[in-house]
Amino acid sequence: MNATLQWFGTATWRLTVGDTVIWLDAYIDRNALAAPVPQRAAEITSGDFILIGHSHFDHIAEASLVAKNTGATVVGSALSCEIVQDEGLPPAKTITCAGGEELELAPVKVRPFRSLHGFNGLREWPDPAGRTREERMAEVQARDPELARAAAAHTANIPEKQRQDGGPLAYIVEWDGFRLFWHDTPGMVQASWEQAARYPADLAILAAAAGFSTPNIDGEPQHGGVVPFVTGMTQILKPGAVVLNHHDDWMPPVTFHLDEAQFAGPLSDAGSKLEIRKLGESFSLG
Repeated sequence: MNATLQWFGTATWRLTVGDTVIWLDAYIDRNALAAPVPQRAAEITSGDFILIGHSHFDHIAEASLVAKNTGATVVGSALSCEIVQDEGLPPAKTITCAGGEELELAPVKVRPFRSLHGFNGLREWPDPAGRTREERMAEVQARDPELARAAAAHTANIPEKQRQDGGPLAYIVEWDGFRLFWHDTPGMVQASWEQAARYPADLAILAAAAGFSTPNIDGEPQHGGVVPFVTGMTQILKPGAVVLNHHDDWMPPVTFHLDEAQFAGPLSDAGSKLEIRKLGESFSLG
């Protein structure tokens, strides 16, 4: 079967396998300062399944809307399923998992793995120019006060449940002998990753969120930065190639874009190839 991937920014992807559309996360209507994505959530008309990595708003915000408009079934943690049910999605259109299951979602097989969220708020990460979040916001405020207000309003009324991670999950999606590993926050449970490594991925999409989270391995903060963290994951998983996500400037001015090129050498040393993909780009798999 033909298969394609398209990045919608942050950690959201549209995976198409044959005639089946699988969303990986569903955060689509980003703040007014973020780069535009291929479609607004209300414009999306195709979807069969939505896999949610964790319950924070920047991963689940538009899941119920997309599911209602497309008939898609939402797959995720108990909290993720509770959130979309609270927003009117029937329980029959959700599949709750905790890691370790094997789901037959024809034409694909999905294996969720227990994961962890990165540590938020352990330190202030300056952007590449050395500016703090407050300095970046002051620049936007001076340049365009209305835009600054719109950006601030985006996070003003986040539902309480979408401020909780709900127990993150990573997933392997498999079809026709091709395996895709996807991960949406810079944390990991090493034993889970070792289990995932038993199903070698042709492509691993790994979270490289910078400026917001400190990587987390088994509950311990990794202050060395996201490059060694992603490299360490790659050494365990041994994928054929790696694509990054959550490394873009997804919620400016709080976030900033991370230069992917700095990962190329370490990932090559770990035995994998870095593939750099652009926002909105659609590319073939297999």
